[in-house]
Amino acid sequence: MIALFESKNYPQNEKLTAREEAKQRLKFFKHIIEDCDGYKNLYVKGVQIAQENDLQRLFRFVWYGTTYKVDAESNSGRGQTDFIISKGQANQNIVEFKLASNSKLAHVFTQVKIYEAANCADGSLIVIFYFSEEEHAYFKQVIEDAGYEDMIDDAIFLIDCRNDNKISASKA
Repeated sequence: MIALFESKNYPQNEKLTAREEAKQRLKFFKHIIEDCDGYKNLYVKGVQIAQENDLQRLFRFVWYGTTYKVDAESNSGRGQTDFIISKGQANQNIVEFKLASNSKLAHVFTQVKIYEAANCADGSLIVIFYFSEEEHAYFKQVIEDAGYEDMIDDAIFLIDCRNDNKISASKA
């Protein structure tokens, strides 16, 4: 992953907010999983093995060569955030991961608001990973019910981890 990062000449823009830098890293992470066969690391013999904490550990790889501080499982009194990306107290953002299979997925919107207040964060980014078409339909309904469709690819990132829809380019 580091070689791919370096070969793409990933630009470091020191003027970005922690939120914008986190969004750029999430887009790269999504690219690795969806377009570069990264999803294959989430299965063994076709069976999903990845849990939320596995995805969190993988996300750390995309923070190579950064000047931003990346804190995992930080707790400022209201529970552990998955990540706080920061450059000082006045420039920080929360990144929260959820599996679409989580039966309490709709609660994530309340959860991140509490984390934002507890951490004096500038905002939050929510990342939802899905492993089946049923999970895809479920989280789409959750987002629609919450009225947050316009936040997709801005504050809500959806990552397709399915292993049944990524055919070889030679067969496409």
